[in-house]
Amino acid sequence: MDLCELSDDTIAPLSQFALIPKITKDVAFEQKEPELKLYLAQNRLMRLPGALFDVTYLTTLSLRNNKLTEVPPAIGKMRNLQQLNLSQNRIRSFPVELLDLFKANSRLEGLSLFPNPLLPAEQSFESLLDDVGAEPFEVWDGAPWKTTENLPRFLTRRLGRSPVQTSESTGKITSVFTTKKSAMDASSVPVEHFFNTKHESHASPNPSDEHSAAVQQQTASSTRVPSLVETVMRSAHKSPHLSEMASYIPDELSHLRTLCDRAALQKDQGGLVCSQCRRTIVTPALEWIEWREIRSFSESTRFGRAGKYRLVPISVRRDEINVPFIHRACSLRCGPQEQHAGWEFPEGTRGVENHWQYFLYGSPPE
Repeated sequence: MDLCELSDDTIAPLSQFALIPKITKDVAFEQKEPELKLYLAQNRLMRLPGALFDVTYLTTLSLRNNKLTEVPPAIGKMRNLQQLNLSQNRIRSFPVELLDLFKANSRLEGLSLFPNPLLPAEQSFESLLDDVGAEPFEVWDGAPWKTTENLPRFLTRRLGRSPVQTSESTGKITSVFTTKKSAMDASSVPVEHFFNTKHESHASPNPSDEHSAAVQQQTASSTRVPSLVETVMRSAHKSPHLSEMASYIPDELSHLRTLCDRAALQKDQGGLVCSQCRRTIVTPALEWIEWREIRSFSESTRFGRAGKYRLVPISVRRDEINVPFIHRACSLRCGPQEQHAGWEFPEGTRGVENHWQYFLYGSPPE
């Protein structure tokens, strides 16, 4: 179709679709929800409308081979998606809210993220990847689960984290490291923290931005109370007249015009939220990149007995294992925290023996 853009008015009617059931005499009436499939592959879309993320019963979304440079955080609201294809775009990183589609209350089964020109890490994760290798391996529970209810379909583990970008409420970046510059050019991103499979993290021997250390030291005493400017912009974000507000701002406050335009653009794409507390924000106080490895999780019959599960990489290419996710925080308190480095069971799913236990080396115990 060679589409360059999609408007909310074009997509919004999809939310009103309803399935009309076939009524048969003497047969009990059964109400079913619609299952919508939207194929937008091979177009020239550069942005996605916010209305797309409000289509509740969308089960398939294909955006393959477009010109998307980013995915809005609102993608995490599409809990009924079963198939998602974002390959062959110009995406540099994914919002961490994409991981919400792995939770127990979501239905995602198929995920295609490659190829895309994703942000490379300046330092290699080879030593971490070699801990478990690129081949499928088994996870042993000791006793088979009697039901597949709440079993995860995807697991992730952290590999590394970039320095932190800090910004004022006016949008001015105050740190040496910036995610925006990294996203615009082809340069690699420095890694400040590495995660290993012993459920602990350690700092890079040569951190590229000491500013991040100062940020973490301030976290304990910080609050989530926004600045006056951010409070005003969040209030404006709720207004149906947001797109018109910039024209009423005097020249002396031109920086507020820029913020109004930013808020309007964010609202058109479904809004921006803090990755931690999920409050609506306009200007993130902190931003950072976190690389993760993603694998599909399924029952294995390789050894001929139940109770074994395996993790399979979503890509066979070594350079596509490190997937960058961007975090945005409303305050220092929602900044980077100490995290474990093992395979993470998504919220609401069942872990091995209901604990953080994974068999990382060799074959399962006999």
